[in-house]
Amino acid sequence: MTRRFRLMNWSLVPTDDEPDTPAVTHTFRCYTLDDDDKECGAESGPQADVNAAQRWAFNHWKSTDQEHSAFGEWTIRPWGMHQDGPA
Repeated sequence: MTRRFRLMNWSLVPTDDEPDTPAVTHTFRCYTLDDDDKECGAESGPQADVNAAQRWAFNHWKSTDQEHSAFGEWTIRPWGMHQDGPA
């Protein structure tokens, strides 16, 4: 018995159009350093709506008397591997 193997080309593609794909989420985190040079680290938590995550950043900024003004954003976007055909 002989076996043949063939190489396949693969590509990494966004999968947000599939029904079972998790939603894209946005998380904002405060990077402002406190008096003792420690990062605040407060986070919005994952939000499907980017505007909700941004509102959290504005509310955090306001609640700190506009002292915490450095933020980072994580965007989680699902991707999947798909076969493109023989190599």
